[in-house]
Amino acid sequence: MKLNEKALKQSMENAKKNFNKCGIHKFITSVLSVVLAGTTVLYVLTMNMRTKPVTDRLWEGHDDYLDGVDKVLIEDCYFADNDNIDYGAGIHAEDCNDFVIRNTTFEDLHADDRGGAVYLTAGDLANGSVPSYFYRSTFDGNRSGEDGGAICCDSGMSIMTNATTYGCDFINNSAVENGGAVCTALDCRFGFFSDKETGKAGTMKNNSAGELGGGFYQGGNSPLHFGGEIYA
Repeated sequence: MKLNEKALKQSMENAKKNFNKCGIHKFITSVLSVVLAGTTVLYVLTMNMRTKPVTDRLWEGHDDYLDGVDKVLIEDCYFADNDNIDYGAGIHAEDCNDFVIRNTTFEDLHADDRGGAVYLTAGDLANGSVPSYFYRSTFDGNRSGEDGGAICCDSGMSIMTNATTYGCDFINNSAVENGGAVCTALDCRFGFFSDKETGKAGTMKNNSAGELGGGFYQGGNSPLHFGGEIYA
């Protein structure tokens, strides 16, 4: 009898120990689960805060803000449907030397001010020139709230912004004020030529402006050069 009581007592103690161990294990598991869930929630809630500096840097220049870059090449690209941007809804290039675009389409872009698709400016450079070259590219259905439905060339301090197109098509672009397709400001130079490699002629068709220059508007002392065939 005493042996049975002793065995029963030992069994109860063992069961109690096992229960305590299981309880502690469950408690630790519960605490870890709460900590993990809290960490996950905190990570999600602070994600915007942690990524905001990167997002801000990206949005400062919308699609492409090229500030002080020496050489840029954009080739076989497609820009479309950007809106509510002040200058250059596709590309805003400032202080950019040797800027080249090839075989690229700009479609349905809208700038509130100048350069529906592309805005080029010499910015704060003090002298010299900023050349830009467009090859076999299409500007279709772009709009600006002021000047240059497709392209606006703006001047810097005493510097000239040079833009030359080779075999490019300007179709259905519009500006509220001047230059339905292209507007050049003071001391800017713009050229419109056939493509040297393929012989493709440039096209100027169905562009419109609310004030001056349905196709081109040449401002002030801006030289405007044409070569090859032009369809209007």
